[in-house]
Amino acid sequence: MTETLTAAGITTTLVQAGDRSATEAVVFLHGLPSSHRDWDLLLPQVGAFARAVAFDMPGLGASGPLPAGWDHRSASYGAFISAALRELGIARAHVVGHDFGVPWGLAWGASEPVKWGSMVLIDSGHLRGFQGHALAQRLRRPVIGELFPYLASPAKARASLARAPGARPLPDDFLDVLHGDWTRRNVRTMVSLYRANRPDDAALDQAQRTLAPLDVPALVIWGGRDPFLESRFAAEQRMAFPSADVQILPESGHWPHRDDPERANALVLSFLRKQVKLAAY
Repeated sequence: MTETLTAAGITTTLVQAGDRSATEAVVFLHGLPSSHRDWDLLLPQVGAFARAVAFDMPGLGASGPLPAGWDHRSASYGAFISAALRELGIARAHVVGHDFGVPWGLAWGASEPVKWGSMVLIDSGHLRGFQGHALAQRLRRPVIGELFPYLASPAKARASLARAPGARPLPDDFLDVLHGDWTRRNVRTMVSLYRANRPDDAALDQAQRTLAPLDVPALVIWGGRDPFLESRFAAEQRMAFPSADVQILPESGHWPHRDDPERANALVLSFLRKQVKLAAY
């Protein structure tokens, strides 16, 4: 059942599982062009042993209007997460992020490390030397980015995502979810996010210097056939998370938790059960 959450002046959709009074929780952060529906399979399973929450991020899913002058850089989304967790009474969080959800989660964690229990990074993270995949590069260009929300139909997006070269196919029910999330408003937000968050090795160096000494417990999962982010970046996440467990699923694409949920989600659940138990002592 969906609920409403208001934080930092933004009203959005929230789903929860488990003990809602718990101050420790697993927090799921979706990417692009997605919503909390990314976590339909994982969230209820985590709810069996921990509080689990997922919400639509600003400008995406079914979230409400953005405040005037909203800054689309990751720091703003990290601040929103911080406000959301305060509203929910969550004092310690184990973050599970996919795609853009990872840099948002890292921005939050770096700002509130004492509240950061652990991190699961799914097909995203610190990407040294990455210049952006083909779609991101197109959307950063003048005119093309402005026209894209009007030219890229949900049907075209669905067809493109359904045929990632060599990867396991995404199930039809999840493609339906992505189809529903591909609205003109959400795509405009996607354009703004790609433009506001450009790869910058200097910024990555600073982030790694901040994160590495924390050595936050981390699990990295990457689809070996991700058409957007090459799996060679998976091991590089140890530069920010030295003790990370890195798992590459050879036949998966950009959404391993949806194209191979049995294997990917088993890894996530095993990791989270251990982290939540450790936090109890």
